[in-house]
Amino acid sequence: MPCLRHRGSFADARSWKQTRQEFVARVCLEWSLPSPTQRQSAFSHRLLDKIPSTYQCIPQRVHHSHDLQWGSQHHRLSMIVDCQGLANVMAGHALLTEPACRPLFVRLARRLAILIRAGWLPRADVGSYIEWRPRRFNVVADYLCNAAMDQQQSSQFVDEQQLSRAVSSQSHLQLFSDGGLRPGDCAATGWILYSVSRCSEEWLWAVLAWKTQFLEDACIKSSFQVESMALDDAGQFLSRVLT
Repeated sequence: MPCLRHRGSFADARSWKQTRQEFVARVCLEWSLPSPTQRQSAFSHRLLDKIPSTYQCIPQRVHHSHDLQWGSQHHRLSMIVDCQGLANVMAGHALLTEPACRPLFVRLARRLAILIRAGWLPRADVGSYIEWRPRRFNVVADYLCNAAMDQQQSSQFVDEQQLSRAVSSQSHLQLFSDGGLRPGDCAATGWILYSVSRCSEEWLWAVLAWKTQFLEDACIKSSFQVESMALDDAGQFLSRVLT
């Protein structure tokens, strides 16, 4: 076993950074783990985007370590938000402190119940359907929101053939939603839905649908409210096409 020296034994942060790569490589070799470079190359994926030309500048989705961690059964569903309060409320880890949002959350809970009865499972056996991730992992939905506010119009795209194929093949589904709020009653919601499937050792993501909704004069009071509205709109789509 290589000598596992504690970081505090190094003279300074610079010496730790210079030695870290070698240290990690030695540990991986000793424990027969994939090296960092191997893990990067093993993170093989192909994004089969079908985004209309009006959204040519849409960014690539940013991959998270959980993206390759799915339960063994089919029909797994993961809904990603970058509002931690929203994820905590939906998971039952926090109380709803905005009474005006109560009808919206009742709808969200009912739509989630519909998906559960239809046989859809969360990404992991122990976990929630709605997961929080930092904003840097939600760049596509964030972009869609900002595009809707910039253009002051709503838009929608659905690949009916790809969607039907994904559902019938029992692929996993991963949805990202986001809400945006700017001064002057300018707000928008956006979400994008991917199918996630595994072919041999390669994971494939395919865009099935996305939607933006420009909310003009909607009297949105908080970012939390518009984030919740985005998830509600996505839930409405899912409960319609997956049941």
